[in-house]
Amino acid sequence: MMKKQLLCCCIASVLFLGGCSKKEEPQTAQDEYSDVSGSVESEAETETGVLSPVILSKTAVQPLPLIDGDILGNFPDDDYRYASPARFPLNIVERRDDQDTHSFDQIAAILKQNLKLRDDQILVMGRESGPMEGMDQVLFDLTNDQLYQFANNLAINYIRMLKTPIIKPKGEFETTEQYQLRVEQTKAELEAYQVDYDVNLLQNALNKAMRRLYINNGFANPDYQYDADKGILTLKLEESASSRRLETLLTLPMAAADAQELVKGSGWARAYIMDFKQNHLKVSGVLFFKFRSQITQQQRVGGESLIYTQVYKPLKFEQKSSDTWVEPNIDFATLPFKDVLNSPANQFEFGLKHYLSAETYTKQWEAKRQQAE
Repeated sequence: MMKKQLLCCCIASVLFLGGCSKKEEPQTAQDEYSDVSGSVESEAETETGVLSPVILSKTAVQPLPLIDGDILGNFPDDDYRYASPARFPLNIVERRDDQDTHSFDQIAAILKQNLKLRDDQILVMGRESGPMEGMDQVLFDLTNDQLYQFANNLAINYIRMLKTPIIKPKGEFETTEQYQLRVEQTKAELEAYQVDYDVNLLQNALNKAMRRLYINNGFANPDYQYDADKGILTLKLEESASSRRLETLLTLPMAAADAQELVKGSGWARAYIMDFKQNHLKVSGVLFFKFRSQITQQQRVGGESLIYTQVYKPLKFEQKSSDTWVEPNIDFATLPFKDVLNSPANQFEFGLKHYLSAETYTKQWEAKRQQAE
């Protein structure tokens, strides 16, 4: 049967899980659950001393330039690649309400610990909601390296932003000595907040502008085919964002009972496990997860169960995509699928090699704006 894990999450605050207690899960002849309750505090203790692989040292980049006293990066809101890090931080916990257990930060921490993922493995699952809601969100499209380019730019701009001191001009009643002292103090304090571009930051950047990767739309079952003789499930997943369209074929080895529960159930989302090696990323596995309420109408005090499957190694992972804004006359039905497991995008090198600097982007954006006038 599908190996599922049950975690009863009791929210003690917005920033961490705490005070979890074991809850009895109704069982049937087809389902067996094991209780792996735990708090984020204990997870943090487990990871103490563990360092995320560094992609780019904070010493390798310069601060972002200032324009009229503000950090360069206040680009149009519909361009998430260069939204100002001051308004678009990568290291905050999502906030919807005090009982929220659905945030990316919490799910990722739980899954990485309980699945015993390595420090060089990341999760891509998208976000239920957050700062990017209502904006032009991205798709998990690996037919090209555009997603990687965007995430790489965002992460590097973020560490550059953290190195950029914003110092108010000398005050009318401020002495030169006082002003110089304030400048030195600001620069010294800034050093405490600087970070390296590591795998954890890359994980946040990849997930930041992506919606939660559900396997169905609304209440409809996903499009699928199941070969009962071979025990192989193929999911056909369709997604869209603005003018972009993406279709994914995901072929997985899966027992009949597990496949039935997945495609006939509701609320399942998928998470991709990606291996990071020598500054490259590649999909190595996929799992599915959902939430189940652990409270009754008479006991609405918080708490939900995070249920997740084993990790499946894809037999095939194919995608095709189009952007009608770029190619308005393209026939999507005739487009061939591309092999994601052996995609050229796997050769994308994270770091400075493919970084489009904020300075260069600003000039390009300004030139396009002037042409449009």
